[in-house]
Amino acid sequence: MRHSLCFLFSLAATSGVAQSIPGLRPDVILAPDYFTAVRAVAISKAGMVAVADPSERSIMVFSASGDHLWDVGGRGLGPGELEQIMSIGWLADTLWVSDSRVGRVTRFRDGRVVSAVRYEGPALAEGYSARAPYSIREDGSEIVVPSPNPSLMADGSITQIPVITVGPTGDVSLLSTRQHPKMMLLVRSEGRQFMALQPYANFTDFAVSPAGTFVAFGDARVVGGRGLLTVTIVRSAHDTLWTRTTDFSPIRPPNKSIDRVVDSILVQARAMLGKSAPTDQIREAVVIPEYLPAVTAVVAGEDGSVWIRREDDAVSETLRWEYFDKRGTPGQSLTLPREMMLMAAMGTQIWTVTTAAEDGVPTVGRYLWQQ
Repeated sequence: MRHSLCFLFSLAATSGVAQSIPGLRPDVILAPDYFTAVRAVAISKAGMVAVADPSERSIMVFSASGDHLWDVGGRGLGPGELEQIMSIGWLADTLWVSDSRVGRVTRFRDGRVVSAVRYEGPALAEGYSARAPYSIREDGSEIVVPSPNPSLMADGSITQIPVITVGPTGDVSLLSTRQHPKMMLLVRSEGRQFMALQPYANFTDFAVSPAGTFVAFGDARVVGGRGLLTVTIVRSAHDTLWTRTTDFSPIRPPNKSIDRVVDSILVQARAMLGKSAPTDQIREAVVIPEYLPAVTAVVAGEDGSVWIRREDDAVSETLRWEYFDKRGTPGQSLTLPREMMLMAAMGTQIWTVTTAAEDGVPTVGRYLWQQ
């Protein structure tokens, strides 16, 4: 595991991105150059901050004021080591980490391993698998999002992904279903194949609240040229807390955007297949929709709020996040730089990850949102 001194920037040094965003004031900015990448940010009820670095296979934990407390993980199969961090969360002062490659849930407290349990998982329909839970609740139940076979998604055999709950005694029930039509791109050539996510895939995005008490779904459809954005909150008791549907004006993908995302797919293909990559076939396999997907990310706040990131045309410098409070009432939207991703929210506090364009180094920060 990589060890490094972590410190706080003074707020005066956070001018750049932070001060250029209307409605946001920097509160705590964790030092850059400490993280190589950020997969997830989880906040405990006591305010401790866990940051998952998938490249290092490690979790760094900080106090509410940003002081570095401890780190755990490191690549490997041994106790406390990690291979593929899928999700993280807190149960009181205990940090749990779900590892989807090893198929294991590890719990840490104060930098030490409390338990490491092989995940058995529920029985699932053919074509689906679950190597680790997506969320763990205080009562011992879990939220599980099965992974579909990518080839079956690419050929259209699977277009839905269930979100299920598994009770403490192993009973399984369906919480909701996500629609994933035409999500995968698959090209076969000369005995080799290239598979990637369709860059404009329009699927039902979702987020689980930090305590696992509710799941937020964001779905957008265009019917007869009219855009309909639907946000739904489903509680752990399997009842719908609220649903809100609003109109929006669909946006057609600009040519510059299309060129950029297709070029990105081709770069992936050449990295995997080399010069033999069937570029013409891949270009033809990329599905270019009439309109951009209107939901590109969902964040569920600890306070019951929901944040929806809107269209990403791959060229704009900013992206808009729409806010709904715990009752589903729309509030003031927030416009963030493209390189800044909202990761967690609680009342007026939001945690973000900002990735530097020049070197890809991420910075984690807490901001005060002035509604």
